[in-house]
Amino acid sequence: MDDLDIICEVLGCQPNDLLAPEPEKARARRPASTHAPAAVAGEHPRIERRVGRTEPPL
Repeated sequence: MDDLDIICEVLGCQPNDLLAPEPEKARARRPASTHAPAAVAGEHPRIERRVGRTEPPL
């Protein structure tokens, strides 16, 4: 949260100007099971690129 405060101070905005709720996307990303699968020894975690806004709104 400290970083968000600094970003807002520099841009002269409020956190609500930078953050927008997207409940549909949150539901779509929710895993089907309630617990994560066990990691396999020697297996690296999967890194996914997130698609979305990269700059704050003007």
